[in-house]
Amino acid sequence: MTRRELLANATAAVAATKLASTAPGAITKVPAYPEDRTATFGRMFDQPGGLAKLVNNKTVTIKLNLTGAPALWFQGTGAKRIRLVESCQGTGGPMEEYMLDSGWNVRQLKSLSKALEFENTNAMGSGSKYARSGVTLSMKNCFGNTAASIYGDDAGLNHANESPTWGCGDVCHFGKRQPSKDRPVENDAASRRFAEFIDGIESMVAGERPQVGGQRSYVRPGVLVPGTTNAVTTDSVATAGMGYGPRAGRSVAPFDKCDNLLLLAEAHGIGTTDLKRIEVRGVSTLISDARFLFPGSKPV
Repeated sequence: MTRRELLANATAAVAATKLASTAPGAITKVPAYPEDRTATFGRMFDQPGGLAKLVNNKTVTIKLNLTGAPALWFQGTGAKRIRLVESCQGTGGPMEEYMLDSGWNVRQLKSLSKALEFENTNAMGSGSKYARSGVTLSMKNCFGNTAASIYGDDAGLNHANESPTWGCGDVCHFGKRQPSKDRPVENDAASRRFAEFIDGIESMVAGERPQVGGQRSYVRPGVLVPGTTNAVTTDSVATAGMGYGPRAGRSVAPFDKCDNLLLLAEAHGIGTTDLKRIEVRGVSTLISDARFLFPGSKPV
């Protein structure tokens, strides 16, 4: 399916909304990072339904959000294996080296568990084959799971490039080219079940990193938004918590310069953006009690 066909299918959003799935969401005020984070996060994941059914005796992959390059500075229950993954900008090398350059204590992380693994999803890495996986919130964060070796600007036309040095702008952002011809184009719709956790204790406005919006882009909303089975419903709750309408059309903030990715996902039946169909748990079940207004927002 081409990018143009995807946008054309969005016209079916009204009909698809009736079929779009839903799942509970939660939003909670957390002014600062708690000392006992395990207990706090555990309680929060219990609110939308818990993680036990999702992770029991399964491999757990944790998608980090290492935006930009290392030089850009600014101020699981019962799992058998845990993977930390990210598409590390400008390299297909080991993720541990990238994290070390970024100031992470990799040795300390590895000491937590022998079942902890690291994967740079820009290339195949330690794997033997590629696997399909299912506003900048939980859905947008999964953009970093796309392999630059296949979807990158310097990916091969016919075969993957296992030494990528560029991001995925031409394929995923601008639709200027197709991925390598020997690789799958679409994801398996059945593989979209994963847990989401949106950290809004500290955040950014006007861009994904301060180099985009300037030093004044740093804010402290003091909010956490957990979900368990549907990224669209989770992101809809978070979008409303930012003061925006999750069903807003193009030309309405924050989608004034782009299409609403939540509506595009809803048009394909992935999840609903209708807040009336989403059970919100957490802060007295009212999104308004945890709302932090972002620029151009109009509370809904």
